[in-house]
Amino acid sequence: MWGWVFISLAAFAQSNGIISDEILRPWNYNGFLPPTPEGACYVDHVFKSRISRVTNVSRFNQDLLGGYFSNSEICMFNIDGSYFIAIENENYQGELQLVTFLYDGQTGERLSVLGTGSMRPWWIRWTLADHYTVNGQPVYFDPVYHFYKYEGNEIRLYDVRDTSTWVVLRQFSEYTSIGPAGGEGDISDNGRYWVLDGDEQELFVYDLVDDIKYPASTFDLGEMGAPNNTVGLDYAAISAGGDYVVAVWGSDAALDERYHGIEIYDKNWNFIHQIHPGKIHLEMGIDAFGDDVVYTAATYGFNDFFAARGVVPGDLISIRLADAQYRLLKHIPIWAHFNITACNSVTDGSYVYYSYGERSTNPDSLWAPFWSEIIEVPTDGSGAVRRLVHNRSHEISGKIMKYWQPDPLVNRQGTKILYRSTYAGEIGELYLFDVGSRDDPPPSFSATIKMALQGFYDINQGHMQPSTPESWVPLSSPYSEAPRTLTEMPDGVVDWVLVSLRELDTGPVLASSSALLFKDGYLGMDHVQTQLVNWEGVPDGDYYIIIEHRNHMSVMTASPYTFSESTPAFIDLTLDNQVINGPNSVVDVVSGHWALWAGDLDNNLIIDQNDFTLWKAAAAQSESGYRTSDLNGDSLVTTRDYRLWFNNYRAGAYSIIPE
Repeated sequence: MWGWVFISLAAFAQSNGIISDEILRPWNYNGFLPPTPEGACYVDHVFKSRISRVTNVSRFNQDLLGGYFSNSEICMFNIDGSYFIAIENENYQGELQLVTFLYDGQTGERLSVLGTGSMRPWWIRWTLADHYTVNGQPVYFDPVYHFYKYEGNEIRLYDVRDTSTWVVLRQFSEYTSIGPAGGEGDISDNGRYWVLDGDEQELFVYDLVDDIKYPASTFDLGEMGAPNNTVGLDYAAISAGGDYVVAVWGSDAALDERYHGIEIYDKNWNFIHQIHPGKIHLEMGIDAFGDDVVYTAATYGFNDFFAARGVVPGDLISIRLADAQYRLLKHIPIWAHFNITACNSVTDGSYVYYSYGERSTNPDSLWAPFWSEIIEVPTDGSGAVRRLVHNRSHEISGKIMKYWQPDPLVNRQGTKILYRSTYAGEIGELYLFDVGSRDDPPPSFSATIKMALQGFYDINQGHMQPSTPESWVPLSSPYSEAPRTLTEMPDGVVDWVLVSLRELDTGPVLASSSALLFKDGYLGMDHVQTQLVNWEGVPDGDYYIIIEHRNHMSVMTASPYTFSESTPAFIDLTLDNQVINGPNSVVDVVSGHWALWAGDLDNNLIIDQNDFTLWKAAAAQSESGYRTSDLNGDSLVTTRDYRLWFNNYRAGAYSIIPE
């Protein structure tokens, strides 16, 4: 039997994302797979968000639903974000089946089984109020642990700590069964109202707190849950503020015709107005101005209608329910499929979150801003979109959209987002990351690093020689990947080096810093007293270090090091066992003191004839000063540099940095 399991995980680092409208392509879009085990993390190489894997259903086979939490419009996080609900295919009671689990809302760890069969996330709504009414008297409970669920013709109240018992809030004896009016609507932000259907024939609003059933609808629902272009209601849901019912029709798009597009009613089913001519993904929320709104996008085919409201097809918009006023949230130059979540309007209506699909699997040439991303959109219309992660969900051939659409789900506090993605695989899984705050400083950490350059090392002095005045190190770093300019050069500097972080032994570089190498081997960023290298925008974690120099061979550490904002790491590369391929990738300049090989002028990780050709051309011109062909740092290109190259070439020096 499944029970409660608590596993301690370190808190995720905050994500600050990037505010930009540029095309920001994902690395290795068609090949990258996240770490396999549940709870494993990786860092998005563009946005630097740390992403944690929640499910691993792909260990069974590729013909399953995967990890799933229902539609983005229904918040599967509880009132304080401590739990969420989702389903997985799992071997349970001797059978591979869909099982609904309770998860830790902060770490994504699976905690307990809530049930199978009819215990599905889309049948459940977390409580936001703290009581219900019996015979006119309130009965109080802790909303952190409770959820509502319909079963047959009953509304029940469950406790996640023991789902074997429940309280029946109401039995609707006038119906054989009740349902969630098409399934895609949450309860109102005040926790009172839920739009339900009776026997799929009529709709009504139910007050979960005071046990009040509002009047039923009188119009024909047609085929409820209707697919596109089928006459009938797709779904109906209460607005976030609780004053309006939003009805979405699956019928053909039509302007100013009843039972088409998106219609607004009051809780007694009095028609108010049509706010959108077609069926489209939408989400309810309270915006930055306190207005009850629908978030969606302008669609195609009604250009004059949208142009009159200041938007064009593809634009992200909010529509005020009281008067159908449009607000442009973000102009989108090239449309793509999307999903929306605004569950955080319970606590803060400043932002809504869109998760975009792909329209191409070739980011290098056929790509547009925001594709395959989860973005944070301000609801005040300022348009400063913050881009958080590449969701990387690919379409799966032969399967309907729910198997691969990139659903996002923000918690009520706006601090965590759960999302679904296939990545480069064949099944959808669930992932979790911290949203972070725009106002927080980006995460950062430091390291103390010691190293040596063979060409600059003086075995008699026992340290590297600082640059002579004639070859003074430039105030600006030569590494364009990490530009840095000083106002003055401190004493004792040997040269600039580039220090980069990589999360896996293969894959993209996450961050780079231009650092100063001092004669004692320590790296710093500004002056000799600060023997630290800093990186910003990367969360705490375990990273490999890559060291690059303009004419010495680059190296990568053999193992990852643990970095945290509170405790700088210490890395001593003068020990040969610290780098991949050591001692072949480093040279013993004096017993037990290792340095990077001199002579890799073209930085291809091997000292060969191409490097000699570069040195020879520079020597023929009698070059001097800060030159790549000056291997010993004396500001001259001479035979002394040639002898360094020749000895290392003869020794077969090479390094390994996996791609």
